[in-house]
Amino acid sequence: MVSRRVGQPSNRRLQEPLREAIRALLVARYPDFGPTLAREKRYELHQIEVSSETVRQLQVELGLWRPKRRQAARAFQWRERRWRFGELIQIDGSPHDWFEGRGPRGTLIVFNNDLADANANLPAFMADLTRASRWPPSRRKTTTGPLLHRARELDLLLSAQEERTLSKNLIVQYHNIAYQIRHDGPGHRRRGAKVTVCALTDGEVVLLREGREVPYTTYRTGEQPPPDEDEKTLNERVDGALEKQQRKSSKPALDHPWRQAVAMAAARSATSPATP
Repeated sequence: MVSRRVGQPSNRRLQEPLREAIRALLVARYPDFGPTLAREKRYELHQIEVSSETVRQLQVELGLWRPKRRQAARAFQWRERRWRFGELIQIDGSPHDWFEGRGPRGTLIVFNNDLADANANLPAFMADLTRASRWPPSRRKTTTGPLLHRARELDLLLSAQEERTLSKNLIVQYHNIAYQIRHDGPGHRRRGAKVTVCALTDGEVVLLREGREVPYTTYRTGEQPPPDEDEKTLNERVDGALEKQQRKSSKPALDHPWRQAVAMAAARSATSPATP
């Protein structure tokens, strides 16, 4: 038997005035939204609740959404829900020219966990996210606890760090400043050791060796001094000065008084009578 409803609109079809209202909102307010986000915003701001598939079909009709080719279903590994708040972390990377040509392209990595944040801008977002998920953890106890790092350790973690090698005098150079490790005894075992130079945000410089702070003394600042003169370099400088001096002309000018005195003496000698 053939149903009399063949070719007729479904009883669950949205009324045309409601469809037109949704179309107007999609064009005016959500032209670049995906079906799921557009459905959530319409329900949140306009109290219009329809399925994401209905929104997708309307967007396709309006040319706001391009249908994607259906891919074969993938098999995903199931996992149990996390036991506590704070155990689930979402990591997202966004490759982009963040330095606007002033440096290489980089990837901005964002870590989000499922704990509510104290930031004043996030409570509303966290509330929406909680309502959207609607899946409580298996256990109510959170994984948060007291801060395990001291303030000094946090300063070191957030510092700019570079590795240096100690010289035979236990000195490292950093930004035109020499730092010499203070020690008891000859200090032979520390020669050639690796140290980490930590530049804290307040300008302080800390030296770490094997994860521990080591005392130091700053004994020279400013630009690097010229190298000390030895016998070879001193001879080269003297030879260069002599060569430069020899290249200079030692002849007096034509109008020099010495030339005029010599010419007058020669003239007098030529005009005076010879003595017997």
